[in-house]
Amino acid sequence: MAGKEYLDIRTVRPEKYSGILFDLGGVIYDIDLSRAYAAFQALPREAGRELPPMSALFADPLLLQLELGTISNADFLQQAASHFGFLASPQDIENAWMEVLEGVVPVSRQVISGLAGKFRLNLLSNSNTIHHKRFFPQCESVFSHFENLFFSFDFGLAKPGKEIFLKAAEVADLDPAQTLFIDDSRPNLAGAVQAGFDALLWPERKEAQEWWKILDLWKGN
Repeated sequence: MAGKEYLDIRTVRPEKYSGILFDLGGVIYDIDLSRAYAAFQALPREAGRELPPMSALFADPLLLQLELGTISNADFLQQAASHFGFLASPQDIENAWMEVLEGVVPVSRQVISGLAGKFRLNLLSNSNTIHHKRFFPQCESVFSHFENLFFSFDFGLAKPGKEIFLKAAEVADLDPAQTLFIDDSRPNLAGAVQAGFDALLWPERKEAQEWWKILDLWKGN
């Protein structure tokens, strides 16, 4: 699929696949980076210290360490205070970071349940152990339909690197050629394609409701 457009759900032939590898945030679970950024902006800071732009903040190496599981929650919160100049408690910083999480996409519960009878379902998410504390209890009923839940902080690897896709395929015994990867990030899809998966670019929230309806039809194929 290199050099071609990512798959469109309206033209996918679901019978080609024995499994689906889902992303979490932006697909099954609604997130909003702007809410977290606003919450960080609202924290008191040292005089003269400004937050970097939102895109730079969420690409900061300190956050990547948390995503890779190479730093503890406590150390992350302590270092975030000094790194960004926050004059706030660790709990206040954690609360601001939690603002990115909105909740499970309601329709996904029913659709995932139906797909589990037709496809091998696995999940691959860049996440961190702070967010995991909140979203995991909210997602338990959805997660029960997945064979494996792969998180970046468990592997010490992150999307878009192809290594995390190869690791997930190895652990779950997946054939990438028969597994469709679904994500809302083009760079992540590129990594999946490099690892041999077909890749479907999930749309923004307004269009996603229609795509869930199409996915729901796949259980009958």
